[in-house]
Amino acid sequence: MSSDRVVDILLATRNGSRYLPQLLESVAAQTDDRWHLVARDDASEDETPALLEGFRTGRPAEVDLGREHIGAAANFGRLAQRSTAPFAMFCDQDDVWMPDKIERLMERMNTLESRLGSETPILVHSDLRVVDADLSPVHRSYWRFQNMAPARDDLIQLLAQNTVTGCASLMNRALIERGLPIPDHAVMHDHWYALVAATCGMIDYLDDATVHYRQHAGNTTGAQRWGPGRIWRQIRLGRSEHRRKMADSAAQARAFAGRYADVIPDRQRQAVDALVRLPTQSPWQRRRSIIRHRLWKKGFVRNCAMLLWA
Repeated sequence: MSSDRVVDILLATRNGSRYLPQLLESVAAQTDDRWHLVARDDASEDETPALLEGFRTGRPAEVDLGREHIGAAANFGRLAQRSTAPFAMFCDQDDVWMPDKIERLMERMNTLESRLGSETPILVHSDLRVVDADLSPVHRSYWRFQNMAPARDDLIQLLAQNTVTGCASLMNRALIERGLPIPDHAVMHDHWYALVAATCGMIDYLDDATVHYRQHAGNTTGAQRWGPGRIWRQIRLGRSEHRRKMADSAAQARAFAGRYADVIPDRQRQAVDALVRLPTQSPWQRRRSIIRHRLWKKGFVRNCAMLLWA
C-alpha cells in the first residue's frame, strides 16, 4: 500500500452490511493503491459501522459514524467537504469496482490536466456494467441499457437529464472545491458536480465500464432497461410525479444560477432561467419554454412524455 494520498474514495453508507464487504474488497484490490478511504455512515442500524471499523484497521481510512440520518445526497456532500487529496471519487456501498478503475480514470485525468492545467475543474466518468444482486450480468453497458448519451455534456443538456453516475466518476481538486458546498436543493451530488464541471471546466468519459453496478431492491437510484415496459411505467407515473421532478430540477437550477451567474454564458443563462420558471407557468407556457430553449432529454419517447405531462 502506497503512503501517498492521491485519491480520496468518498464512501457513503446506510444499512449496507449485505453488500459492503464485496465493495471494500474491490477497493483494497485496486492496481493503483494511492487511495485513502473517507467513509461516513448515515446512522445505520445493521453491522455496517462494524464492517467499516474493521476495514480501516491497518489501512489508509477514516470513518465517521454519523448518529443523524441525513440522506444520501447530504452524506456525500459532507464527505466532499472532508476530502483533502488532489483527486476524489464518490463510492456507493453496494457496487464492486473493477481492479483497474482508479488506474484507468487517473490515466485519463492526468492527460487532461497536462493539457489544461490542474487549475481547470475536470470530471472524468465511465460506463458501468449492470449486474443483479448476485453480480450476474444484466447488460454490459449502463449507458446503452438506459438509452443514455455520455456525450451530452453541456449545461443545458445536463440540466434536462444527468448523464454522469457518481460511483463511476473522478474529480480533480479544482472541481471538488468549485462545487462546494453542495446545496440542499441539489437533486443528487453527482448531478450537481456534472453541472459545475460543464460550466466551469470540462467533462470527459471512458466508453468502457469500470464498475459492476449492482441492482437490487434497496437501490437509491439505479438502472432500468429502456424499452416498452419502461416507457409504460413512465407514462403511468402521471402528471404529478413528472411535475414533482420538474420542480426538483427547477430548484436545483435556481441554486446553480445563484452561485455561478458570473460564469454561465448568456445563451445558457436564458435556458437556466427558463427551467427555473417552469413550475410557475401554465402547461402550454411550459411546453413552449421547453421547445424554445431546447431542454430536451435523450430519446424521442422521453421528450414526448415530458411534453405530455408538462
